[in-house]
Amino acid sequence: MRAFAILAAAAAALLLLALGLHSCRDSQDVGKAGPGARVLLEIDGIRVTRDDLAAWYPYFEAIDPTLGHRLRDCEILDQIVLPTKFAEHWFAADRARLRQLGEALIAAAPTLDKLVEASKSLEDEQQRGRWTDPPAARTEVPFVVARAMFDEKRLGQVQGPIATPWGYSIVATRRIVKGMTSYQDHAEAFVVRLETHAPNAFTVWWSKTKSGAKSRVTLVHEDLRDSLPVWMHP
Repeated sequence: MRAFAILAAAAAALLLLALGLHSCRDSQDVGKAGPGARVLLEIDGIRVTRDDLAAWYPYFEAIDPTLGHRLRDCEILDQIVLPTKFAEHWFAADRARLRQLGEALIAAAPTLDKLVEASKSLEDEQQRGRWTDPPAARTEVPFVVARAMFDEKRLGQVQGPIATPWGYSIVATRRIVKGMTSYQDHAEAFVVRLETHAPNAFTVWWSKTKSGAKSRVTLVHEDLRDSLPVWMHP
């Protein structure tokens, strides 16, 4: 049974790697920036800096130190930084309102138990928090939420509002069940999702938006040229 579990864990890791490589391939030259440039990418007026990517390096290093920098940067761009930055640009007013709501909720409910009770009073039923039932695997949770949900140093604490592509999330984790690998970790957590779009609507919007934006890549730093998501390629 132990051998089977190890093989399953390896297979899961290989699957994640394959999925990442499918969306992260070598790119063609678009524009160039010097080695010391702070801005690494500019697309449709949206700028990505070194700090935007570096903020996520510790998390990816912790869950998989063998992950190559090319795939790591691609996943950060594709799943976190670009969709969030575009959403912040296009839905600034809605996001500001949701952030204010999230901050007020945390101020009124600074502990897990209080958050569970306070979220029941939210007018929008979709915004009311829910437990991960059964406990969620790390691979089932978006990176932007997983980083907080699986933070062992903050068990029981209320975290947020956490900026996500679709709005903001508030997370409080009751327990983490360790797996054979970090990919197999599970968390029992309470999550409040404050979203600008109905379920799946953001995915539709982002798909259309990035399709139109890919022709408006004006700058790519040489350090990032091999880490662009496939959808950005000519």
